[in-house]
Amino acid sequence: MNASNKSFGKSTLAGLFAVAALASAVPAFASTTTVTWDFFGGTYANQDIGPSATFTGTETPGGSLAAPLSGDLGITAYGYLVNAKTTTTTTNYYDDGGHSKPTSQTTGPTTSATDLYSKNGGGSENGLGLNGYTDSEIGDYSSKTSSTTNTKDKEGKDKTETVVTTDTTGTGVVQLDISNLLNLLGYAVNSDATVTIGSLQGPDAAVISASTSLGEIGTQLTTVNSNTGGINTTTLSAKQLSGYEYLNVSVAKPGDTVLLSTISLQIPANSGNPTPAAPAPVPASAGLTLAGALGMGMMLLARRRRSML
Repeated sequence: MNASNKSFGKSTLAGLFAVAALASAVPAFASTTTVTWDFFGGTYANQDIGPSATFTGTETPGGSLAAPLSGDLGITAYGYLVNAKTTTTTTNYYDDGGHSKPTSQTTGPTTSATDLYSKNGGGSENGLGLNGYTDSEIGDYSSKTSSTTNTKDKEGKDKTETVVTTDTTGTGVVQLDISNLLNLLGYAVNSDATVTIGSLQGPDAAVISASTSLGEIGTQLTTVNSNTGGINTTTLSAKQLSGYEYLNVSVAKPGDTVLLSTISLQIPANSGNPTPAAPAPVPASAGLTLAGALGMGMMLLARRRRSML
Protein backbone atom coordinates (compact mmCIF):
# COMPACT_ATOMS: atom_id res chain seq x y z
CA MET A 1 0.00 0.00 0.00
CA ASN A 2 1.44 3.41 -0.97
CA ALA A 3 1.60 6.43 1.33
CA SER A 4 -1.37 8.07 -0.33
CA ASN A 5 -3.58 5.06 0.32
CA LYS A 6 -2.31 4.83 3.89
CA SER A 7 -3.23 8.47 4.47
CA PHE A 8 -6.63 7.98 2.92
CA GLY A 9 -7.22 4.93 5.11
CA LYS A 10 -6.44 6.95 8.22
CA SER A 11 -8.70 9.77 7.08
CA THR A 12 -11.49 7.29 6.38
CA LEU A 13 -11.21 5.90 9.90
CA ALA A 14 -11.19 9.42 11.38
CA GLY A 15 -14.26 10.35 9.37
CA LEU A 16 -16.16 7.30 10.61
CA PHE A 17 -15.31 8.19 14.20
CA ALA A 18 -16.60 11.72 13.60
CA VAL A 19 -19.87 10.38 12.18
CA ALA A 20 -20.26 8.01 15.12
CA ALA A 21 -19.66 10.83 17.60
CA LEU A 22 -22.21 13.07 15.93
CA ALA A 23 -24.74 10.25 15.73
CA SER A 24 -24.34 9.56 19.45
CA ALA A 25 -25.29 13.18 20.11
CA VAL A 26 -28.81 12.59 18.73
CA PRO A 27 -31.20 12.82 21.70
CA ALA A 28 -32.78 9.50 22.75
CA PHE A 29 -36.53 9.21 22.68
CA ALA A 30 -38.11 9.79 26.11
CA SER A 31 -39.41 6.64 27.77
CA THR A 32 -42.44 6.61 30.06
CA THR A 33 -42.95 5.86 33.72
CA THR A 34 -46.07 3.97 34.78
CA VAL A 35 -47.41 4.98 38.19
CA THR A 36 -49.82 2.43 39.71
CA TRP A 37 -51.84 2.48 42.91
CA ASP A 38 -52.83 -1.01 44.12
CA PHE A 39 -55.61 -0.76 46.69
CA PHE A 40 -55.00 -4.24 48.09
CA GLY A 41 -52.20 -6.52 49.27
CA GLY A 42 -49.07 -5.64 51.18
CA THR A 43 -49.50 -4.80 54.86
CA TYR A 44 -53.17 -4.01 54.24
CA ALA A 45 -54.17 -7.41 52.81
CA ASN A 46 -57.53 -8.82 53.95
CA GLN A 47 -58.19 -6.62 56.94
CA ASP A 48 -60.16 -3.70 58.33
CA ILE A 49 -57.88 -0.70 57.81
CA GLY A 50 -59.98 1.95 59.53
CA PRO A 51 -61.95 4.91 58.12
CA SER A 52 -58.98 6.22 56.10
CA ALA A 53 -55.71 4.95 54.69
CA THR A 54 -52.99 6.31 52.40
CA PHE A 55 -51.77 4.28 49.42
CA THR A 56 -48.49 5.16 47.71
CA GLY A 57 -48.14 4.69 43.97
CA THR A 58 -45.25 2.66 42.60
CA GLU A 59 -43.05 3.73 39.69
CA THR A 60 -42.20 1.33 36.86
CA PRO A 61 -39.30 1.44 36.26
CA GLY A 62 -38.43 2.37 39.82
CA GLY A 63 -36.87 5.74 40.53
CA SER A 64 -37.61 7.13 37.09
CA LEU A 65 -39.45 10.28 38.24
CA ALA A 66 -37.62 13.40 39.38
CA ALA A 67 -38.10 15.03 42.78
CA PRO A 68 -40.26 16.56 44.06
CA LEU A 69 -42.82 14.90 41.75
CA SER A 70 -41.61 11.49 42.92
CA GLY A 71 -42.73 12.43 46.43
CA ASP A 72 -46.30 13.21 45.35
CA LEU A 73 -47.46 9.61 44.88
CA GLY A 74 -49.79 9.26 47.88
CA ILE A 75 -53.59 8.89 47.55
CA THR A 76 -55.66 8.88 50.75
CA ALA A 77 -58.88 6.83 50.73
CA TYR A 78 -61.90 7.33 52.99
CA GLY A 79 -64.95 5.18 53.72
CA TYR A 80 -68.40 6.74 54.14
CA LEU A 81 -71.99 5.67 54.65
CA VAL A 82 -74.17 8.31 52.99
CA ASN A 83 -77.90 8.90 52.75
CA ALA A 84 -78.42 6.60 55.71
CA LYS A 85 -81.89 6.29 57.23
CA THR A 86 -82.76 4.53 60.47
CA THR A 87 -86.30 3.34 61.13
CA THR A 88 -87.20 2.25 64.67
CA THR A 89 -90.44 0.32 65.12
CA THR A 90 -91.86 -0.48 68.53
CA THR A 91 -94.76 -2.90 68.89
CA ASN A 92 -96.63 -3.54 72.21
CA TYR A 93 -98.60 -6.76 72.51
CA TYR A 94 -101.29 -7.01 75.18
CA ASP A 95 -102.76 -10.17 76.70
CA ASP A 96 -106.29 -8.78 76.71
CA GLY A 97 -107.47 -9.97 73.33
CA GLY A 98 -104.10 -9.65 71.51
CA HIS A 99 -104.34 -5.96 70.74
CA SER A 100 -101.17 -4.25 69.55
CA LYS A 101 -100.02 -0.69 69.27
CA PRO A 102 -97.09 -0.35 66.85
CA THR A 103 -95.22 2.94 66.52
CA SER A 104 -92.57 3.79 63.97
CA GLN A 105 -90.03 6.60 63.69
CA THR A 106 -87.52 7.32 60.89
CA THR A 107 -84.43 9.47 61.23
CA GLY A 108 -82.03 10.63 58.52
CA PRO A 109 -80.63 10.91 56.02
CA THR A 110 -77.27 11.03 57.77
CA THR A 111 -73.62 10.65 56.76
CA SER A 112 -71.01 8.86 58.83
CA ALA A 113 -67.50 7.47 58.42
CA THR A 114 -67.19 3.73 57.94
CA ASP A 115 -64.14 1.49 57.91
CA LEU A 116 -62.35 0.46 54.75
CA TYR A 117 -61.42 -3.14 53.95
CA SER A 118 -58.46 -4.09 51.75
CA LYS A 119 -59.47 -7.35 50.07
CA ASN A 120 -56.99 -9.70 48.46
CA GLY A 121 -59.02 -12.69 47.30
CA GLY A 122 -57.15 -13.34 44.06
CA GLY A 123 -58.24 -12.80 40.46
CA SER A 124 -60.99 -10.22 40.23
CA GLU A 125 -61.51 -10.26 44.01
CA ASN A 126 -58.73 -7.77 44.74
CA GLY A 127 -59.36 -4.20 45.77
CA LEU A 128 -60.65 -1.73 48.30
CA GLY A 129 -64.06 -2.33 49.85
CA LEU A 130 -65.93 -1.48 53.06
CA ASN A 131 -65.73 -3.41 56.31
CA GLY A 132 -68.99 -4.97 57.49
CA TYR A 133 -70.67 -4.72 54.08
CA THR A 134 -71.61 -7.71 51.90
CA ASP A 135 -68.42 -9.63 51.00
CA SER A 136 -66.42 -6.69 52.47
CA GLU A 137 -67.02 -4.77 49.24
CA ILE A 138 -68.46 -1.43 48.18
CA GLY A 139 -72.25 -1.63 48.12
CA ASP A 140 -75.46 -0.64 49.83
CA TYR A 141 -75.63 -1.07 53.58
CA SER A 142 -78.44 -2.75 55.51
CA SER A 143 -78.52 -3.65 59.18
CA LYS A 144 -81.42 -4.79 61.34
CA THR A 145 -81.42 -5.23 65.12
CA SER A 146 -84.23 -6.11 67.52
CA SER A 147 -84.90 -6.47 71.24
CA THR A 148 -87.75 -8.00 73.24
CA THR A 149 -89.04 -7.05 76.70
CA ASN A 150 -91.45 -9.35 78.59
CA THR A 151 -93.42 -8.14 81.60
CA LYS A 152 -95.09 -10.72 83.86
CA ASP A 153 -98.21 -10.24 85.88
CA LYS A 154 -98.65 -11.47 89.49
CA GLU A 155 -99.63 -14.94 88.28
CA GLY A 156 -96.54 -15.22 86.10
CA LYS A 157 -98.35 -14.82 82.82
CA ASP A 158 -97.19 -12.53 80.00
CA LYS A 159 -98.93 -9.24 80.39
CA THR A 160 -97.06 -7.06 77.90
CA GLU A 161 -94.45 -7.89 75.28
CA THR A 162 -92.52 -5.02 73.67
CA VAL A 163 -90.58 -5.68 70.45
CA VAL A 164 -88.20 -2.97 69.18
CA THR A 165 -86.75 -3.32 65.67
CA THR A 166 -84.15 -0.94 64.25
CA ASP A 167 -83.46 -1.02 60.49
CA THR A 168 -80.63 1.08 59.02
CA THR A 169 -80.02 1.43 55.27
CA GLY A 170 -77.66 3.59 53.25
CA THR A 171 -75.11 3.77 50.43
CA GLY A 172 -71.48 2.88 50.97
CA VAL A 173 -68.85 4.89 49.09
CA VAL A 174 -65.06 4.88 48.86
CA GLN A 175 -63.67 8.39 48.35
CA LEU A 176 -60.18 9.30 47.18
CA ASP A 177 -58.37 12.58 47.78
CA ILE A 178 -57.18 13.30 44.22
CA SER A 179 -54.97 16.34 44.84
CA ASN A 180 -51.77 14.43 43.99
CA LEU A 181 -53.49 12.56 41.16
CA LEU A 182 -54.51 15.84 39.51
CA ASN A 183 -50.95 17.11 39.82
CA LEU A 184 -49.58 13.97 38.16
CA LEU A 185 -52.21 14.15 35.41
CA GLY A 186 -50.66 17.47 34.42
CA TYR A 187 -47.65 15.49 33.22
CA ALA A 188 -49.42 12.32 32.06
CA VAL A 189 -49.40 10.98 28.54
CA ASN A 190 -52.80 11.94 27.06
CA SER A 191 -53.60 13.56 30.47
CA ASP A 192 -55.72 10.64 31.63
CA ALA A 193 -55.73 7.84 34.21
CA THR A 194 -57.10 4.29 34.03
CA VAL A 195 -59.36 3.14 36.88
CA THR A 196 -59.85 -0.62 37.34
CA ILE A 197 -62.95 -2.00 39.08
CA GLY A 198 -63.05 -5.58 40.36
CA SER A 199 -65.63 -8.13 41.58
CA LEU A 200 -68.04 -7.24 38.76
CA GLN A 201 -70.28 -10.28 38.72
CA GLY A 202 -73.50 -10.65 36.72
CA PRO A 203 -75.47 -7.39 36.83
CA ASP A 204 -73.00 -5.58 39.12
CA ALA A 205 -72.11 -2.02 38.12
CA ALA A 206 -69.93 0.64 39.74
CA VAL A 207 -70.68 4.35 39.64
CA ILE A 208 -67.65 6.65 39.37
CA SER A 209 -68.37 10.18 40.59
CA ALA A 210 -66.52 13.27 41.79
CA SER A 211 -67.22 15.77 44.55
CA THR A 212 -65.77 18.74 46.39
CA SER A 213 -66.47 17.40 49.90
CA LEU A 214 -66.15 14.21 51.88
CA GLY A 215 -69.41 12.41 52.55
CA GLU A 216 -70.89 13.44 49.19
CA ILE A 217 -71.33 11.19 46.17
CA GLY A 218 -71.31 14.28 43.97
CA THR A 219 -71.51 14.31 40.17
CA GLN A 220 -71.61 11.04 38.28
CA LEU A 221 -68.84 10.76 35.69
CA THR A 222 -69.35 7.25 34.32
CA THR A 223 -70.59 3.73 35.05
CA VAL A 224 -68.44 0.60 34.89
CA ASN A 225 -70.42 -2.56 34.07
CA SER A 226 -69.51 -6.21 34.54
CA ASN A 227 -67.77 -8.22 31.85
CA THR A 228 -66.06 -11.56 31.39
CA GLY A 229 -63.50 -12.08 34.12
CA GLY A 230 -65.14 -9.75 36.64
CA ILE A 231 -62.72 -6.87 35.95
CA ASN A 232 -63.33 -3.77 33.86
CA THR A 233 -61.67 -0.39 33.35
CA THR A 234 -62.57 3.18 32.55
CA THR A 235 -60.44 6.18 31.63
CA LEU A 236 -60.75 9.55 33.38
CA SER A 237 -59.13 12.69 32.02
CA ALA A 238 -57.69 15.68 33.84
CA LYS A 239 -60.44 17.76 32.24
CA GLN A 240 -63.19 15.53 33.72
CA LEU A 241 -61.70 15.78 37.22
CA SER A 242 -60.86 19.48 37.10
CA GLY A 243 -62.50 21.45 39.91
CA TYR A 244 -63.10 18.40 42.11
CA GLU A 245 -61.26 17.25 45.22
CA TYR A 246 -62.52 13.68 45.57
CA LEU A 247 -63.04 10.73 43.25
CA ASN A 248 -65.79 8.39 44.48
CA VAL A 249 -66.79 4.78 43.87
CA SER A 250 -70.26 3.49 44.78
CA VAL A 251 -72.75 1.06 43.20
CA ALA A 252 -75.47 1.57 40.61
CA LYS A 253 -78.30 -0.28 42.38
CA PRO A 254 -79.16 -2.24 45.52
CA GLY A 255 -77.53 -5.65 45.63
CA ASP A 256 -74.45 -4.66 43.58
CA THR A 257 -71.02 -5.18 45.16
CA VAL A 258 -67.73 -3.97 43.64
CA LEU A 259 -64.09 -3.28 44.51
CA LEU A 260 -61.76 -0.40 43.64
CA SER A 261 -58.74 -2.34 42.37
CA THR A 262 -56.16 0.00 40.82
CA ILE A 263 -55.50 3.39 39.27
CA SER A 264 -52.64 3.89 36.83
CA LEU A 265 -51.23 6.53 34.49
CA GLN A 266 -48.17 7.05 32.32
CA ILE A 267 -45.75 9.97 32.67
CA PRO A 268 -42.67 10.80 30.57
CA ALA A 269 -39.63 9.56 32.48
CA ASN A 270 -37.66 12.14 34.49
CA SER A 271 -40.68 14.43 34.75
CA GLY A 272 -40.64 16.74 37.75
CA ASN A 273 -41.94 20.01 39.15
CA PRO A 274 -42.38 22.84 38.45
CA THR A 275 -42.37 22.44 34.67
CA PRO A 276 -43.34 19.29 32.73
CA ALA A 277 -40.54 17.62 30.81
CA ALA A 278 -39.86 18.97 27.31
CA PRO A 279 -41.35 16.80 24.57
CA ALA A 280 -39.02 14.22 23.06
CA PRO A 281 -37.87 14.77 19.44
CA VAL A 282 -40.09 13.07 16.89
CA PRO A 283 -38.57 10.37 14.62
CA ALA A 284 -38.42 12.74 11.64
CA SER A 285 -36.26 15.28 13.48
CA ALA A 286 -33.96 12.55 14.76
CA GLY A 287 -33.56 11.20 11.24
CA LEU A 288 -32.66 14.64 9.92
CA THR A 289 -30.04 15.09 12.64
CA LEU A 290 -28.45 11.75 11.82
CA ALA A 291 -28.55 12.48 8.08
CA GLY A 292 -26.82 15.80 8.71
CA ALA A 293 -24.10 14.08 10.73
CA LEU A 294 -23.50 11.56 7.94
CA GLY A 295 -23.38 14.34 5.36
CA MET A 296 -20.77 16.26 7.34
CA GLY A 297 -18.68 13.12 7.67
CA MET A 298 -18.81 12.42 3.93
CA MET A 299 -17.89 16.04 3.13
CA LEU A 300 -14.83 15.82 5.39
CA LEU A 301 -13.78 12.60 3.69
CA ALA A 302 -14.18 14.16 0.23
CA ARG A 303 -12.07 17.19 1.18
CA ARG A 304 -9.36 14.98 2.61
CA ARG A 305 -9.25 12.88 -0.54
CA ARG A 306 -8.97 15.93 -2.83
CA SER A 307 -6.08 17.27 -0.79
CA MET A 308 -4.17 14.07 -1.35
CA LEU A 309 -4.54 14.09 -5.15
